[in-house]
Amino acid sequence: MSPRIAALLAALAASGCLHHEPLVERGRASDVLVFRDVRVFAGNRLEADDHQDVVVRGARIESVRPTGGPVEDGAFVVEGGGRTLLPGLVDFHVHLVNTSSPPWDPSLPDTGHNLEGYLYAGVTAVCDMAGPVGQLGDLADEVESGERLGPRIFFAGPMLGAPGGHPEAILEEALPWPVSAVAAGRIGRPIETPQDGVLAVEDLARDRVTLVKVAYDSLPTGAPQLDRERLLAIVETAHPRGLKLALHVRKAPDPLPTALNRAD
Repeated sequence: MSPRIAALLAALAASGCLHHEPLVERGRASDVLVFRDVRVFAGNRLEADDHQDVVVRGARIESVRPTGGPVEDGAFVVEGGGRTLLPGLVDFHVHLVNTSSPPWDPSLPDTGHNLEGYLYAGVTAVCDMAGPVGQLGDLADEVESGERLGPRIFFAGPMLGAPGGHPEAILEEALPWPVSAVAAGRIGRPIETPQDGVLAVEDLARDRVTLVKVAYDSLPTGAPQLDRERLLAIVETAHPRGLKLALHVRKAPDPLPTALNRAD
């Protein structure tokens, strides 16, 4: 983020334009957390178990037992009151640095509020499918260290696509210039040649991405699309590095190169 944009966002935050009431708060620090008298739905079978105490020690579930047993001194107790406890949800396609407001009530992006919103809704892990890789890496580190409240973050970084294709073309239709150009630069990276694809994946691997996002579609209709050679270069560079690909495909009949159908 440029110093000028950072200064603008800081000024807006100070003015209250970016202010939101906190959605979640930190609980009292404790090595032991007890959810008392909850209905437990574990997800590995259809039935749920009523009136259970769930004991969490550190980052691991220590026990699930009928409610009413002794509680360790110093434990932080959450009174379930018959409410349901279930595993954290996973949202595999998010955009953390975008605004979360609807089109009829626009607001500037508030990444902290977005992260709190996922926790508030029970989402404990997310995968950002196109965004500024440096900022996403910093957010992931801040959440992992406990500096920031939020779900565990996985991310793909910028989407690789054909120059003038998706996401650049759709952003030009949806947003005025220069906003469209700024947005395209943050969430997309044009791949002109197979070697560009190789270099892009190598850069992403160094930036610790979880996977590689590729725009393999023509959106809007008629926009430039990656050819087989460029897509194959991306695949053959990503897989030896342990990186899987997520492809943005507009419709099911879109043909994929035979090389992508291999078991590896």
